[in-house]
Amino acid sequence: MAPRHGTVVIWTSRSGDEAVDLCVDRRSRPDVVLVDMNMDGVDGGMVCQRIRHFSDRIVIYGMTAHSLRRYEHVTRRFGAQALLDKADVQGLQRCLADCAAGRTYIQQGFSSPGQAYRLLTVPGAVNATSLELSPRETEVLDWTIEGLTAREVAARMALSEATVKTHLRHAIRKLGVGNKLQLIRVWTQFRSA
Repeated sequence: MAPRHGTVVIWTSRSGDEAVDLCVDRRSRPDVVLVDMNMDGVDGGMVCQRIRHFSDRIVIYGMTAHSLRRYEHVTRRFGAQALLDKADVQGLQRCLADCAAGRTYIQQGFSSPGQAYRLLTVPGAVNATSLELSPRETEVLDWTIEGLTAREVAARMALSEATVKTHLRHAIRKLGVGNKLQLIRVWTQFRSA
């Protein structure tokens, strides 16, 4: 598919860390990178974020065989230009053909590489609203990364423990992570950025 559209695959990697290193190295830096949201080692969202923190030019397309809804928020938040279904070969071909022709396909609701870079690197440019979290979800996450249990957060916020857990589940879905530990890691990185 690649030569027909004027594109060349310069490298592949199953490791998220290696993919980031290859994007940073001038000799192996691609114009476009396809990121599987389920990479070995570092998850796809973190790979997107690390590449975007480095570059305002590399076009990033997230891909998944799972539900697109599961990863939509995290790919958008961490600098990708689109999230593609791995089974949509024609969609992938269109994206690569556009890139080869000098046009970047940007899915509705996603940002250009430059805009995404600024959102991630300019202090104050990103806020909880851009992640589509409610104020309650944001507060629950802030207390959670301080080390409080769901019961302790509930007591502090005058909520039931079940409500706190519901807010955590919603945040997990919205941020496209797999579990509470990944949620804590992503939110801690977001708050320390």
